[in-house]
Amino acid sequence: MDGFEPASVLLSDGQIPTGIWLALALLVALVLVLAVLRIRFETSYTARPVLNRTEQRLFRSLSRAISSLPEPRPRLLCQVSYGEFLAVRSQKAFWRINAKRADFLLVDADFRPLLVIEYQGRGHYGRTRRDRRDALGRDAIKRRACASAGIPWMELPTDYSAQSLRETLHAALAPIPELKEPAHG
Repeated sequence: MDGFEPASVLLSDGQIPTGIWLALALLVALVLVLAVLRIRFETSYTARPVLNRTEQRLFRSLSRAISSLPEPRPRLLCQVSYGEFLAVRSQKAFWRINAKRADFLLVDADFRPLLVIEYQGRGHYGRTRRDRRDALGRDAIKRRACASAGIPWMELPTDYSAQSLRETLHAALAPIPELKEPAHG
């Protein structure tokens, strides 16, 4: 035997042996099982908290600050899509804001937006210059959209205090005094 000659898979009558068919069938079954497992793994959902620990702490602080407001008190919502509380005629403009989330949203008894609160926690700006630029761009879009709709937009830094939070909320939600016409006399 000078050279390599592959073994013939065919029998002398041109048939493929049963063992080869079985091996092929097992290989195909294995590939199908792996494909099903991959699909199941990729589409297997698990529940996770809506807020991380620092956001949960802020939620509790906001709840306490809101409880000090006069009646009727606003309701506190979290992780609300901007597309849920902002409407716009342009489909392009809608898609620009729809996937973005407000960290917290204060609404009145009829669920009309009163104040958007964006928490600029430690991870907000990412780790790189590009991450920071992207975060600033997203914030600018959200800020402009809220300003356009007349909804106050408040940013909270990582190092907020309960007192500053309460004061900021009271100031942001205080009704604007109506201008009285000067007396003509």
